[in-house]
Amino acid sequence: RGFSSDGLRRILRHETAHVYIEQLSDGGASSFFNEMRAFHEGAATAAEFATPSKDSEKTRAEMELWAALAHSRGTISLDLLCNNKALSRDRDGFLVYPLGYVFTRVLIRAGGVDVPRRAMETLRDSPPAPGTSGADVWRHISQRCGVSWERVIAIYADELNTLVKREQATIARLPRVKAKVQVVGDQIVIHPQLGAMAVPARLRCRVEKDRGLIDEPVSLRMNASGDFVLPRAEHAGIKLRYLIGWQTHQGMASAYEPWEEVMLE
Repeated sequence: RGFSSDGLRRILRHETAHVYIEQLSDGGASSFFNEMRAFHEGAATAAEFATPSKDSEKTRAEMELWAALAHSRGTISLDLLCNNKALSRDRDGFLVYPLGYVFTRVLIRAGGVDVPRRAMETLRDSPPAPGTSGADVWRHISQRCGVSWERVIAIYADELNTLVKREQATIARLPRVKAKVQVVGDQIVIHPQLGAMAVPARLRCRVEKDRGLIDEPVSLRMNASGDFVLPRAEHAGIKLRYLIGWQTHQGMASAYEPWEEVMLE
């Protein structure tokens, strides 16, 4: 897929922002990757939109829709967002992009445009005590930046609630979706429970494919019957975790439900 010149500039700003985050924190952002991933991707995404253009405005709108769709499927607290391992076990791990973007905006709204920079300098010069993890890392950073973490939490909730209200029409067109999972012969079949409803968008499904050593999320293709099928031989476990939801016509935005776990018969 080709990129427009504006798209290439956005990619360059995004990747350059990652480099600056590591330089400003002297590698601290990598040392606390579990706590910093959402900020890393969110700040880099915010950098994409630094120069207004028709293309970047469209992408920003998609990012905000994505955040609203995620929030409509169940609140993702800052505690969860600042714990990448826990987030990826509970929800779509790619939500670090839209929700990280909202988080970055919230930090700026709470303490000023220089807070992202000062946060990384704090991580470099005054890192949290050994053993500190999750949102406590950010509570430490915000305190030293003179920003109330409770205020950050409140603004984060306000931003997401505002986006949900703004995107209510799209959210209403994408109903919550469940699935029935069965082992049929040598296949695991994930059958979306849609009844007679009209399909408003493309359904997507990802599973954690158990290879014995790691759980690797993979996307499944929908077959002609409207099911997602995984060969039983490719999943040795007796449990299956899957993620199902809508891919909207806007492109990147998606409305995935939380991860489901079922026992295979």
